[in-house]
Amino acid sequence: MGFDISTCAYHSLQHELKIGVTDVAFLLTDSIQSSHLTAEVLGFESVVIVASPEHPLAAKSVIHIRDLENQSILLPKHDCSYKMLFEQILSEEKVEVANMIELNSVETIKRCVMEGIGVTMIPEIAVRAEIAQKKLAILPWAEDRLEAAILMIWHKDKWISPTLQAFMDTVREVIVPMSGQK
Repeated sequence: MGFDISTCAYHSLQHELKIGVTDVAFLLTDSIQSSHLTAEVLGFESVVIVASPEHPLAAKSVIHIRDLENQSILLPKHDCSYKMLFEQILSEEKVEVANMIELNSVETIKRCVMEGIGVTMIPEIAVRAEIAQKKLAILPWAEDRLEAAILMIWHKDKWISPTLQAFMDTVREVIVPMSGQK
């Protein structure tokens, strides 16, 4: 039995689960609309806006959406919900950014932001170590708290092998307590 962990595209996920390319998926999103999929909320993850500690916005006591005007924004290339939410907020508020840079790797995004290339919106868990090491700074967002549900998703009509079931149970045992869910 093989085990493959990869980044999936939100919009192709339903097809990948249906044809068996993917057995189970994990997304940071509030919901997924499909009568063919089962989605289980494992918890919630904070999404933060971060910059290099030397970035001018890191010195501010509070950040508003307008403060992102003319900033370089780094986001993941894949179509995750927090990226779509951030783009929607910027669009609704008519915030003109200097550059919208999409990268394939969260690690690359973090490294670019640490070098002062721009700011990013990212799940807090992905930058926890860099925050603790003071390599990145969470910008004090004035708007509503940003968070996304952690969903475990599988095709409702597909057989779940004992190995996959054991993996899913282990994920529940690990993720649910970490996210503070019961």
